[in-house]
Amino acid sequence: MSESKSVNLSKKCEDELNRFLNYLKYFSDKCNTLASVSHLHYENKFGLVDLFNWCSQDLSKMGDKVIDYLKQRGSQVHPEDLIASKFNIESEKKVNLHTLPAYDLVDYLHKEDTHYNDLLNDMIKCAERENDHDLKQFYESYKDELSNWNKKIDGVLDHLRSARMSAKLTDSDLDNLYKNKFKEITQFREI
Repeated sequence: MSESKSVNLSKKCEDELNRFLNYLKYFSDKCNTLASVSHLHYENKFGLVDLFNWCSQDLSKMGDKVIDYLKQRGSQVHPEDLIASKFNIESEKKVNLHTLPAYDLVDYLHKEDTHYNDLLNDMIKCAERENDHDLKQFYESYKDELSNWNKKIDGVLDHLRSARMSAKLTDSDLDNLYKNKFKEITQFREI
């Protein structure tokens, strides 16, 4: 264990890390909601349910890493009831998920990463202000992983956006294309 991990987190850093943990829980729950909406409207079509379930599991595993880190640093875990407005997520007030086409559900989820990225930037700044290099490195590892993953997903979404506009593709063609591309997305990062 590094020397900096033996030092307890400041109260401010502990609060911010718990905020991050609660956001990961919120985001995981959002993925479960998207899986349910997809199942209701598309059943097994497009591989949406599998993709959203995978995302939920991935975020839960990230949350477990945060819990482990909090414990390593001698801090308390403070799970909270999750309300979207707590995270200032405007999209929650504007989007009826039941009206979104398949592609837009995936794009909606991908846009959530913007808030996730902003939150990570805030956390990194907090760690810098508190001069906690280990915590900064912990957050940066998430940020690097998220940035790399998002770059790859952007390419997949561009491909799907173009395919969706093609009059030549049947529903069956789109179903197969989406399933293959979503499988590709899950392989970009192992849980």
